Amino acid sequence: MRAAIVVLIFGTAAILWVEVAGRIIHHNWTGYEEILTMTVFWLYMFGCAYCSREDTHIKADIVSVLMKECMAKRIIELCRWILTTILCFILMIWAISLIQWDISQGNETYVYRLPVWIGDISMVFGFGISTIYNVIYTFDSFMRLIGKGRTPEVKEDELSEVAAEVEEAAAELEGEVTE
Repeated sequence: MRAAIVVLIFGTAAILWVEVAGRIIHHNWTGYEEILTMTVFWLYMFGCAYCSREDTHIKADIVSVLMKECMAKRIIELCRWILTTILCFILMIWAISLIQWDISQGNETYVYRLPVWIGDISMVFGFGISTIYNVIYTFDSFMRLIGKGRTPEVKEDELSEVAAEVEEAAAELEGEVTE
């Protein structure tokens, strides 16, 4: 996915660069918006899928910050994952309906006559991948709720061990710097 994102970023930049260069030499690239829109759609949905895979979406989750690890926090987390999964699934179904409508109507872009569903299918991809990963995270959250899953929090004894190792490494580095 990272490679596809990089390719799409360079593709978007190339399209914009060609358009700007064309304007500098007074040459209009008619219809570049059609290709740019489809490319950006794919870039956005690849980013959506990638962030779902890595669980790095921007969150306004104040509950996880304010609450200590307890059963109520795990229940709220499970509810959040269930709702996220349901919403992604609904959006994926909506995207499939949109593509079916585009195909039945024969929708095309104005200049190059490209089928509109080429850009719209990116939504099925993005929301489909997100749904799959959200199902996995929902299952993981459920397993943590019943006490059989992995916990993302670091335990105090592990934290103190890491702190001791860091202090030891810092002392070694300090000794090397003074020599």
